[in-house]
Amino acid sequence: MTKIRPIRDLTSRWLHNAAIVIIISTAVLIRTSFLDWDGGNQLNPDERAILFVESNLHWPNTLPELLRVKDSGLNPFRATDGSVQQYPYGHLPLYLNLTAADILGFLCSVPKLCHGIPSHSLPGYVLNLDQLSRFKQLTYIGRLLSALFDSLTVLVTYWLARRFKTPGAGLLASSLAAVAVLHIQNSHFGTVDSAAAFFATMTITFLTVYGTNRRQSLSTLAGIALGLAVGCKLTGIFLFIPFIVVHYDVSAVTTRSGLPRIHDKKGLAFSILVAILSFVLTNPYALLDPIPFVTSLATQAQVTSGLVDWPFTRQYQGTIPVIYSIVQQAQWTLGLPLTVFAYVGTLLTTIQWVRAKDRTMIPALLWVWLGVLVIGSQSVKFPRYELPFAPTLFAVATAGWQYSSERSPDKHRWRFAVGEALVLIVTLGYALAFVGMYRLPHPWVEASEWIYGSMPAGTKIVSEQWDDPLPLDLEIDGGSYLRESVITSIMIDPFGEPDNLEKIDMVAESVATADYIILSSNRLYGVIPRFKTRYPLTSAYYHTLFGGAIGYQLDRTFARYPTLFSVSLVDNPLLHAGLPDPGISWPRSALVSGSADESFTVYDHPLVIVFKNEKRLTAQQIIEAILQAAR
Repeated sequence: MTKIRPIRDLTSRWLHNAAIVIIISTAVLIRTSFLDWDGGNQLNPDERAILFVESNLHWPNTLPELLRVKDSGLNPFRATDGSVQQYPYGHLPLYLNLTAADILGFLCSVPKLCHGIPSHSLPGYVLNLDQLSRFKQLTYIGRLLSALFDSLTVLVTYWLARRFKTPGAGLLASSLAAVAVLHIQNSHFGTVDSAAAFFATMTITFLTVYGTNRRQSLSTLAGIALGLAVGCKLTGIFLFIPFIVVHYDVSAVTTRSGLPRIHDKKGLAFSILVAILSFVLTNPYALLDPIPFVTSLATQAQVTSGLVDWPFTRQYQGTIPVIYSIVQQAQWTLGLPLTVFAYVGTLLTTIQWVRAKDRTMIPALLWVWLGVLVIGSQSVKFPRYELPFAPTLFAVATAGWQYSSERSPDKHRWRFAVGEALVLIVTLGYALAFVGMYRLPHPWVEASEWIYGSMPAGTKIVSEQWDDPLPLDLEIDGGSYLRESVITSIMIDPFGEPDNLEKIDMVAESVATADYIILSSNRLYGVIPRFKTRYPLTSAYYHTLFGGAIGYQLDRTFARYPTLFSVSLVDNPLLHAGLPDPGISWPRSALVSGSADESFTVYDHPLVIVFKNEKRLTAQQIIEAILQAAR
C-alpha cells in the first residue's frame, strides 16, 4: 500500500522547489539585463581580443580543410593569411558562439518565426534582425552565453551544497552565487571565464558525489567536465589535483608505503583518458598546431607569474599575496558581509573536516584552498581569476555555518539564521546597485558624444598609450564619427622607460601644444605615482597635472557608480596613487571604499577625467614645474 505523505511535507517540498525556481530566475534576469552595457562597443579588451579571432572563424566544408592547420577556418592560432597569432584561451567558447550564431541564423530564416521581435532588443541583437556586423552580433551572442553559463553555475552550486547534507545549504549557497557581484559583472562579458567556472563547478560536484558512492559513471562525468573546463581556460588544469586525490581511499592505509591506495586504478586511468579526449575534441588545434598553442600558453604563464613586466600588470607589484585578493573581494567583488561569511565559513568547514574526516568534503575543500592559496599568491591577481572557485567557496562556507548552527543550542540558532539573512540581503542590495549602474551610459561613450558634440574640428587631445584613447569611433543618430577625422590626437607614453629628461621633454612638448588632456581611466595615473623610484619624473608630472601646476585645470568628469537609494559605492583611484584631488565632483551620498583593482572598474565603469589647458604654459615652464615637484 502506497504511503501518503503528510500535507506538511508536500507543502515544504513545494516551497523548496518554488524557492530554487525563483533563485535561478533571478540569476537569469540579473545576468541578461543590460548586456549592451557599453552600447555594444566591445570595451572589455579580453572580449575584444576573442572577437577579433572569432569573427574570422567559420566551419570548414570538408575534413581535409579542417586538418590543414594554416588555412583551416576553425584554427584560432592562425590569421586569415595563415600567419601565427596569439590566442591564450580555450577553443570551446569560440565554437559554442559560432554554433549559436548558425542556429540563430537558421531560426530567422524560417518565415514568420522572428516576426514581431523588436530589432533594438537583446533577442533582436542576437538574431541579427537589424543586420548588424558579424563582429557586433557575436558580441551579444558571447555575452548571452556567458550569462546563461553563469546562471547554470548557480544551479550547480545548489546541487553541490546539497551534497553536504545540511538543511537549507543548497538554497542559501545558490542564492549567494546568484547575487554575487563577481559573477554578475563577469557574466556581462563575452569572455571564457563564466564557462570555465561552470565546468569547474560541475567537476567538483561530480567528484563530490563520486567520493561518496564510488560509481565509475560519476568519475567519467567528472573527467568530461574537467576536460571541458580546461577547454575553456587552462587554469582548469588545477582541477586534476582534487580529481586525483578523490580517487584515493583516504579512509584507510592499505599500501606498504603507508599511503592510501587508489580505489580503482583502471577506472581512474579511464577517467583521465576521457578528460584528455574531452579537451582534445573541443581544442583540436592544441594537438594539430601545437607550437602556437604552447607559445600562447608560455606567454600567459610568464605574465601571471611576473616573469614578464607588462604595464597592465604593474599594479600588482608590492601587493601582499592572498591578502590582496581577499581585500578586493571584501571591498568590491563580493562585499564585506559575503567575504566574511565565505572565509569564516570555509574555516569552520575545514575544522569540521579535520575532526570528522568526512570524505564528502575533500574535492570541494581542496578546490577552495587552491583558489585561495595558489591563485591568490601568483604575481598577477585579476579578480576574475577567482571566479572558477567562488561557487564552491559559497557551498563550502554555507556548510560550515550550517554545521555550526546544528551544534549550537536551540535558543541560539536564530542568530545564525538572522546573520545569513543579513548577508544575503546586503549582497542582494549590492547586486541591484551594480546592475542598476548599467542603466546609465558608459563613461567612455558619454565622453565621446560630448567631444563630438562640443569640440571644434582639429582640437588637440593628449591621450596615453596603454589606455583607450577618447573619443571612441561611434555611430551617433545614424552618423559615423571617427576619432582621427574630428580631433588631432597626441599620444604620450608615461609607462615608457627610461624615466629621464628626454622622456619628460617629449611629454612637455605634447602637453604644451594640446588643448585637452583626457585620462580614460586610472590605468596609468593609478600606478605610476606609486613607484617614485622607478618613475620619479613621471610621478612628478602627474602630481603637477592634478595639482594644477602645469596650467591645466579640471574641466569635467564622466563616471557611473553602483547606486542604491541614492547612495553610491565609489572607487577613488587618487587615494592609492597619493595624488591631489583636482576638484572632482563625487556623488553627494557616497561610500568611498578605497581604490579598487583597476580591472574591476576599467571595463564597465571607469572614471574619465578631462583637463583643459587654461594657462597655456610653454614646454620649458612645464618642465621646470615637473622638475621642481620631483625634488
